[in-house]
Amino acid sequence: MNTELAKKLLVIDDDATVSALVEAYLKEAIAQAQVQVQKAMSGEEGVQKALAWKPDLIFCDLRMPGPDGFEVIRRIRQFGLHAVAVLMSGCAEQEILELTQGAQKVGAEAFLPKPLKAHEVHFFVNYVLRMLTVSRQLQDKNQQLEKTVLEAKEYQKKIIGIGRGLQNENKRLQADLKEASRKNLQLEAKNEQIEALNEDLIRTFRATVNMLTNIIELHQASHRGHPQRVEKMSDFVAQKLQMSPHQIQHIRTAARLHELGIVSQPANGNGHAKKENPSGPPRVHHTHLAEMLLRQFPGFDPTAQIIRHLYENVDGSGIPEGLSGEMIPIGSRIVSAASFYDHARVSHPGESPAAVMKLLEKEKGTRYDEEIVSLLGEFVHSSLFKDIDTIECTVFTLQEGMQLAADLYSRSGTSVLRKGAMIDKSTLSNVLRFNNLDPIVSTIKVRKV
Repeated sequence: MNTELAKKLLVIDDDATVSALVEAYLKEAIAQAQVQVQKAMSGEEGVQKALAWKPDLIFCDLRMPGPDGFEVIRRIRQFGLHAVAVLMSGCAEQEILELTQGAQKVGAEAFLPKPLKAHEVHFFVNYVLRMLTVSRQLQDKNQQLEKTVLEAKEYQKKIIGIGRGLQNENKRLQADLKEASRKNLQLEAKNEQIEALNEDLIRTFRATVNMLTNIIELHQASHRGHPQRVEKMSDFVAQKLQMSPHQIQHIRTAARLHELGIVSQPANGNGHAKKENPSGPPRVHHTHLAEMLLRQFPGFDPTAQIIRHLYENVDGSGIPEGLSGEMIPIGSRIVSAASFYDHARVSHPGESPAAVMKLLEKEKGTRYDEEIVSLLGEFVHSSLFKDIDTIECTVFTLQEGMQLAADLYSRSGTSVLRKGAMIDKSTLSNVLRFNNLDPIVSTIKVRKV
């Protein structure tokens, strides 16, 4: 172990079981090769070890023989030890606030009630050690900066000495440099404007897609998550067909919005789309309606074209133009098959994925492209299919009872929660508090309940 880089952790508790539990939690939170742990069984022993060893982090029981936890931390602080200190004790819920305030008065950073919870220890230790690492890096950077400044000052003195004999030439060079800098700044400003415009367009496009997807979701509660699942399957097939990134993006967008026309149709009193009146003019098909809506938005023409031909059949029997085979846009063939499979799966909740897949295979060669059906079968039998039952949300839409489907990271790279963690009241409060200090920027995936 590199002792210069290892974090030193001191556990002060007269209960060996608690000390062992804290040590186990700490080694789960931090790689064992990066942590040194020492223990003390009394307050007096804890003070002596803390002053001699100078740990980075101290977990100290509040009630034990000799000096109690408050006195231990008070004495440590009197000797100028800046280790991060955590007091812990079994207590009633109404005592937590009072003990937390008492811990802060003597110089401790936190109070944790017993029995300790692994996720609370993981959360606090990861956060503290991350801050220690950042602080150490800042100190190193400051030292490097100070050295660089001193070197720059010495170099500046030399330049001034040389420049005194070349003032006229230097003025001319400075004038040329100023002009070049001015032009360079103009070019940089133009480039920044172009980049900003591109970013605005991308953000606007994505925001529009998300807004329209949310509208679809709100109107089709029984098939919630359908657009995202169809997008995931369509992306898999398009990747397997080695399509270009632009084509794949248009296909993914079409998958998200392919049922926009359904929710845009007039509704009856029950909130469902009106049925056609046999004696009246035919109602506009929902794909045509979606196409007309999307063509009003810049950049959505390729998406509208894919949705227009969703009901074309490979045998030429479909609508609106009776196209067949490869005359049908590849994006339309992919999204159409993926949508059929997902609707069939929702409509047959008791059936296995393989059984639902057989329903799609019956239609290959007539309604659906055989190669695409084959690739969808590959997706259904792959490990990626397991992720199709997950929902994406933000830190502010997390709810108690949810289970994480993927690890949760903050902007600084800190692991906040592990995959499989259940969200309870305490965990949710900790995540929101951590988000204020180090924002959660990764996509949060939770399993559907």
